[in-house]
Amino acid sequence: MHNNSFIQLKKVQNSHMRLICFHHAGGSASTFNSWKNAVDPRVEVYSAQLPGRETRLSEPLCNTMEEVQDSLINDFLKLGNLPCIFFGHSLGGIIAYELAKKLYLLKGILPKHLLIASIRAPHMPLRAPEAHKLNDTNFIREIRKYEALPREIINDKEFKSYFLPIIRSDFRISESYINKETFVLDCNITTMVGDHDHSCSLIDLMAWEKYTSKNYNHFVLFGDHFFVKSNFSNLIKIINQTIDYEVLEET
Repeated sequence: MHNNSFIQLKKVQNSHMRLICFHHAGGSASTFNSWKNAVDPRVEVYSAQLPGRETRLSEPLCNTMEEVQDSLINDFLKLGNLPCIFFGHSLGGIIAYELAKKLYLLKGILPKHLLIASIRAPHMPLRAPEAHKLNDTNFIREIRKYEALPREIINDKEFKSYFLPIIRSDFRISESYINKETFVLDCNITTMVGDHDHSCSLIDLMAWEKYTSKNYNHFVLFGDHFFVKSNFSNLIKIINQTIDYEVLEET
């Protein structure tokens, strides 16, 4: 099954666990379409869909992390109580953490494992100027530093009318996010970063260790901010090893 907020990418009969994926700024549920055949066959795969894109195009974009969580929580609870692992890339890492926190405070439930890539820990300060406040020309120049935008689409009318507002909105959510407390989760946390990611320092990423009362692991992989694409084979090895460990713990 799936709903507006969580798209089922892979269904598994008698599944042991779910992998829930949360995309980067400017992404969408379809960001993870290619994952379904690579993830451990025992595990269902779902991808979060934020408002204002793809299947939720008619809904207004979110402006704050609180709005993001309000847009996800009810649909997540409708999925049922199968054990979950959360994976979040960049902005998606913060969304995954905040959803885990909200689930615990509301229902006393937590994911088995939080996998976080390419994003500073919640209490670490923003190291760069707030890009979402820039005009279009300078904003595009700023986001091109992440090397995710092909040069040929920069002046495309569809990009400017459809994608640019989504990216700006997501950057606003990330850059205005303020963590008022270090809320420790009773679940394992693993962090990952590309060795050429200039937007997320190793110190800022490894500060996630403060957010778990259980095991913390960390990996540095070859690549930039989007090593999740360029170094997918090594990333998926880590994810499947994590799944294998958590499935064994459950059985």
